[in-house]
Amino acid sequence: MNVTRAVVEDLYAGDHGIMVKIGFLALAAQSFWDTEMADSTFTDEAMTRVREIETALGASHEVVSAGLVTTEKAAVSAASKFEGAGIDALVVCCFMWSEDQTLFRVLDEFEKVPLLIWCWTPGTALPKTMSAVDLIKWSGPVGAQQTTGALRRAGREFAFVLGSHTSKQTLEKIEEYTRAAVVARSLKHSKIGLLPYRYVVMTNTWADEFELMSKLGIDVIHISVGELAASSAAVKDEEIEKYINELRGIRVMREVSSEGLSRAVRASLGLAKIAENLHLSAVSISDLNDELHAVLKCRPCLYLPSVFERGMVVSSEGDLLGTVAELVLARLSGKPVMFTEIFTYDEERNEILVGHAGMHDIRLAENRASVTVTPDYEYPKEEAGVWMYFTVKPGPITLLSIASVRKGFHFVVTRAEALPADGKLRGYPCALVKLQTPLGSFFEKTTTIGTTQHWALVPGDLRRSVTRLASILGLECTVLPEDRVQG
Repeated sequence: MNVTRAVVEDLYAGDHGIMVKIGFLALAAQSFWDTEMADSTFTDEAMTRVREIETALGASHEVVSAGLVTTEKAAVSAASKFEGAGIDALVVCCFMWSEDQTLFRVLDEFEKVPLLIWCWTPGTALPKTMSAVDLIKWSGPVGAQQTTGALRRAGREFAFVLGSHTSKQTLEKIEEYTRAAVVARSLKHSKIGLLPYRYVVMTNTWADEFELMSKLGIDVIHISVGELAASSAAVKDEEIEKYINELRGIRVMREVSSEGLSRAVRASLGLAKIAENLHLSAVSISDLNDELHAVLKCRPCLYLPSVFERGMVVSSEGDLLGTVAELVLARLSGKPVMFTEIFTYDEERNEILVGHAGMHDIRLAENRASVTVTPDYEYPKEEAGVWMYFTVKPGPITLLSIASVRKGFHFVVTRAEALPADGKLRGYPCALVKLQTPLGSFFEKTTTIGTTQHWALVPGDLRRSVTRLASILGLECTVLPEDRVQG
C-alpha cells in the first residue's frame, strides 16, 4: 500500500487540470469461489488489492467503482451505477481470469463510452514459487487475452494497458487515455468564434462546419466586424488604463505610441468581452480581413489574461482546424499553446522556424522580461497595429496539424525541441525547432497526407495522448517519427 501511494503522489504532484470521472470494475470468475478454491483469506486479500487499485486511480480521477465483479447480476448493477454517474471512460481491470458474459453485460449499456482494458498483475515480478491459488491471483493476463480477443471479434473499440497499479508508467498511460476520453467529450458543443469569416485565398484552411459539428461536436459561431467594433467601443477608459499598468516587466518599443497602444488594448479587450459573453472555447480571427482593418484600423493582437488563463485559445487567418488543434493540445496538456506556421527551414541543422503574427499566449516565453510590445510590422501604417514579440522557451514540444481529408479529419503529430532563439527572427512571435524526423521525410510525409502550413505548438511530448484521442474520435493519426512512441 505504501509503495502505491508513493508512486501516485510522485506522478500526480502539482496541478494537472481537469478531473476525469471514470467507471472502474475488477473482473474475476465466480467459479473460483464456487469450487471453494478461494477461502476467506483469499477473498480478503482480493478485496484489499481492489481497494489499493481504486486508491491509485483516485489520485488523478473521480472513481465510480463497482469493485470486484464476478457475476452477471453484479455486472448489471455496475452498469446501472456507471450510467447514473455519467462517466467519461470505463476502465476494466482484468484482475483474474474471468468469464466473458460478465463484461459483455456491462458493455451492453455503454456502446460509445471509451473503454480501456487493463491487463493487471499484483506486482512487477513473480514470486519465487507459486501454488495453484497463487496462480489464480496472477491470472489476469489470461483473462485479458481472452477478453480482448472477444471484443475484437465483436467489433468493439478499446485501448489496452499492461502492468501493476504499483507501476508509475502504467498509471501514467491510464491517465493519458482517460484524459483523452474527457477531452473528446469536452469537444462536444465547444464553441469556436469565427471573426468574421474564413480567409478566402487560403483554400486549404477552409473547413466544413457541418463536419466539425457531426464528427467532433464543435459549434462555429460567426462574429461580425460590427460586433467587435461595438464591443470595443464599450470598453471603459479605466479598463484600458488598468491593462497598460499591468504591462509591468514587459518592454514597450519607442515606435509604439501611447495613443496607438490604447487603441490596440481597446480592440483586444473588446474581443475578450465577446468571448466571455458567448462562452467561447476558442476564437479564430481572420486577421487579414479588409473590413476588420477598415473599421478598427488594427487587428486584435495583445495578450489577454482573461482569455488565455481560462484555457481559451486564439488562432489567425480564420483557420478552424488550426484552432481545433490548439484546443486539443490545450485540453490534453493544461498548458499554453501557440498557433504557428512553418516559415522556413535550415537544412543543414534539420531545424524549422515557426511562428505567426497575431494574438498569442505570452506564458510560452521564458519570462515577462523577454516579451516586447512592438508595432505590427505587416501593417506599418496602422498606429493601433500592435503585437507582442517573444520566442518560445527552450525544451521539448509537440506540434499538431489537423488535415481535412476525404474520410474526414487526419491528425499529424510530432515531437521536437524548441531551441534558444532570441534574435533569430526579430519582431515575430516564433520558435526555432529541431525536428527528430529528417526534413525531407517530414515534408514528404506531411504533404502526402495534405496538412496545411499551420501547426499548433505546446510544451512537452503529447504524441501518445494525441493518438489516444484520435482513436477515441475514430480519426486517423500519423505520428512522426513513426518508430518512437511507446504504447
